[in-house]
Amino acid sequence: MQIININDEKYPKLLRIIKNPPKKLYVEGDVELLNKDLFAIIGSRNYTEYGKNQAERFAKKISKSGIGIVSGMAIGIDTFAHIETIKNGGKTVAVLGSGFNYIYPKENRELFNMIIKTGGVVISEYPPNTQMQKKNFPRRNRIVSGLCLGTLVVEATYRSGTSITANFTIEQKRKLYCIPNSIDNKNSCGTINMLKNGATLVSKPEDILKDLGVLNNKVQINKKVDNIEFVPNNKKSKIHIDFSNCDDISRMVVSIIQHNTGIDTNMIAQMSKLTIQNINSILTNLEIEGLVENYAGCKYRIVGDYNV
Repeated sequence: MQIININDEKYPKLLRIIKNPPKKLYVEGDVELLNKDLFAIIGSRNYTEYGKNQAERFAKKISKSGIGIVSGMAIGIDTFAHIETIKNGGKTVAVLGSGFNYIYPKENRELFNMIIKTGGVVISEYPPNTQMQKKNFPRRNRIVSGLCLGTLVVEATYRSGTSITANFTIEQKRKLYCIPNSIDNKNSCGTINMLKNGATLVSKPEDILKDLGVLNNKVQINKKVDNIEFVPNNKKSKIHIDFSNCDDISRMVVSIIQHNTGIDTNMIAQMSKLTIQNINSILTNLEIEGLVENYAGCKYRIVGDYNV
């Protein structure tokens, strides 16, 4: 593991100029990759088959052009972007929201090792013994976009960590791209909102490559890897989390969802006697942390097995 301070020559140049850059980075893998041409591909954990196919399609073409692919190593679209890049000889960067001794999600420990083995790099602003905490993931997302020339959003619900990364992309004056999807799909709510607010619609990888122009700091492509056996485990493992240090309101909302699977926002508000605005804020934090998930458009359920 290397530790890179913000004033070090190896510190990523694009990341240094964002608002509130991390003062130091903990790095495993090829540190030189952090100053190559990089592009982020992100999307929903609760992906659709369409989203998976598009993430792989764009990651394959963009990475084969010599651009490194960045994502957050989360289950879902992030994982598919990392793996497809590796399969096609590209280099990929994963940004963690925890320390190296607490890889999250645990299912992606094998992917962590694979990224490093194939010439990629994994980074975190958190010391190795930092455990997963919900507040770390929105902060992590500024690094994902901050490393990159632009960001592609494959799928996103209306309130999600993906949307947070998209907002950072705009704030950092980087290019934001979205893939069109069915307006009836809940995973298109976020991308539709981004398109309304100025993101660029793309239908093929060449749209992005043309828009980025000719780049001179490309990564060296490996030979195509045909024997990757890693298969993402997209089933949520049972995670036991103690809410004793969380506020009472969050614990109450989790308890309501736990005992009323499939409940919607309005019913949560009625049962908790909180406003819709308060509930939306709490649900956003719980979704980012991966404790609850939105499905069927507006219903909520618990992801893991929690001690509240």
